Amino acid sequence: MNKLALSFLLIALAVSGYPIFGNFAQAYTTEIYRDTFWGSQSLGGPVVVKDGATLTISAGAKVDLNGYYLQVDGCLVAKGAAGSLIQFNDGAVSFTETSTPWNEQTSSGCIIEYAMINCTVSTVGAPKISNSYIDGEFFAAGGSPVLTSDLVTGSMKVSGSSTVSWSDFKARPVFGGSSAISYCNFAEGITTEGESVSISHSNIICGHEPFTPADASIRFAAINVDKGAAEIFCNNFTLPHDTPSAGAGIWLGTQVNAYIHDNNITDFGSGGSAGIYGAQVGNVTIEKNLISLSHRGIILGGYQAQPSGTILIEKNTISNNVVGFDGYCAPTFRYNNIYNDYEIYSTIKYVYYGQAIDAVNNWWGTADEQVIDRKLEGLIDFKPFLNSRVDDAMPDISANDLPNPASASGLTAINPLLINPFLMQIIALAAFIVVTLAVFLLVKRQRDRLPSGGVKHDP
Repeated sequence: MNKLALSFLLIALAVSGYPIFGNFAQAYTTEIYRDTFWGSQSLGGPVVVKDGATLTISAGAKVDLNGYYLQVDGCLVAKGAAGSLIQFNDGAVSFTETSTPWNEQTSSGCIIEYAMINCTVSTVGAPKISNSYIDGEFFAAGGSPVLTSDLVTGSMKVSGSSTVSWSDFKARPVFGGSSAISYCNFAEGITTEGESVSISHSNIICGHEPFTPADASIRFAAINVDKGAAEIFCNNFTLPHDTPSAGAGIWLGTQVNAYIHDNNITDFGSGGSAGIYGAQVGNVTIEKNLISLSHRGIILGGYQAQPSGTILIEKNTISNNVVGFDGYCAPTFRYNNIYNDYEIYSTIKYVYYGQAIDAVNNWWGTADEQVIDRKLEGLIDFKPFLNSRVDDAMPDISANDLPNPASASGLTAINPLLINPFLMQIIALAAFIVVTLAVFLLVKRQRDRLPSGGVKHDP
């Protein structure tokens, strides 16, 4: 085929929309061996930043991955600015084990900052993602990534020793490994499945997406500790009024070990809901929480699903619930304030094959033994009891310990207008029209001042 015929063929294929170079480009990978700087880029194939090399992406750059991946074996530095976000679109950015970990002391290593991430990000390394809008998928299969001051609307599954803080989550994330989460807002709750996950100082709303079978009594939860172990402390839990079925503040799975302390767990009052729920749990300590205004304050154990570990409920205020505690198990209650306004219901309702609940040294809202006895149902050892309220039985948490429920404070550095590219385009177009109109009116005004000949003469 001569050159002229080949040219006509390529033109015809291009006009028809056939991807002329795409399939060929997939066979080639670009490897970056030395320090490289990028402005806006449109990838024609995979790119690998080799170990020892640094790829720096300038503020405001638009990186169209076009379905390919950017693999970081070395270092990626993508620092935008509040008014000049970097964009990653349609593909994947992957940090491997050899990628340079972020070092907060030296401010060096892999970082994506002030960016719109409309792609998949995966890591087994330790990059930092901050002040960014994450609308794609984020997977951390290992390593110790740091996420802070982000707005997350896409799916996220994080394990390893990840650190997540001062971020807003619009979808339900999954945390595993030894992840540490703090000072966040969760609009659709959290699921954990790690060996030692900690969640603290956050506003956590019970989500609308069910996580248990349809025949389960509780199908929604602010935190679902699916397996492993978790420490949950200094959080505020909320059940939205439009939740379609029974929900729990904290739902504990089979053989889960948990330390739950210093939380506000209130207003889980719809039928069947509970502040804390768990059937066949492991070792659980519930300490210094406010558990109030719920249908069931605490439910532990179920028919043929008794806990296998030790349960200690100590120094909590369990008040104004329809039932303070219910379940098929024998926890130990110590130094709690346990009372409610509905004395015709049980504060502790319990039958467990003849075994009594150990509930001595608690304050029941009264010092009248007969009144206390009428509140209880089942085998409960409540004597001796306290004659006054336990002072040290409330969470050590205040509103100042939590992020703003509307938006994590770390996000205030991002102008929300910059998050929506279409809105930015509209604003830019409007500004262009205004400037053009102003120039037109100015020119017209100057022309109107001139005589009909178009030339101004001196008198």
